[in-house]
Amino acid sequence: MNTEIIDYRKFRSEVLREARSRAKIEKCFLCEQKGGPFCNSHLIPRFILKNISTDGNVLNFNRFALNFDFTDMECGLNKAGTFYNICRKCDNTYFSDYENEENIRNFTFSNRFLAQIIIKNFLSRLYKRSIDCLMPEIINEKKSIISNMGFIQNICNLDMRDYNEDLLR
Repeated sequence: MNTEIIDYRKFRSEVLREARSRAKIEKCFLCEQKGGPFCNSHLIPRFILKNISTDGNVLNFNRFALNFDFTDMECGLNKAGTFYNICRKCDNTYFSDYENEENIRNFTFSNRFLAQIIIKNFLSRLYKRSIDCLMPEIINEKKSIISNMGFIQNICNLDMRDYNEDLLR
């Protein structure tokens, strides 16, 4: 593997680790209870991921669809489509219809079921965007290459506001 790609992967991992650390929240997004623990919630139910995995791995969309050489081809089930902004109690309570294998096997898609998919989608977007918004700042701290941080921060704030409003609606 090219040393440039290896160096980029190391730098990306360092930035992502720092962004995830800074993006940690203090209270569950749904019940607002402080202190967690926050669960490893999957956008797609784990039993579905398990069915499409090979040796506990699923294809990484960015590498598969966009052919980014600097990303891994596969990722483990524990990392596939996960977010960490709700507690375990809320994950089990709010998404009981969507994560029920029988509902999916029997095509029981009630309005509640579909709403749970939408809510999970927005929770995932909020989590991912909170990390994405921190990355330019961290990159700039490490490399000093971004000149217009205010503009980037404004866009991030607008996105987060919109995602929150959509989720609440």
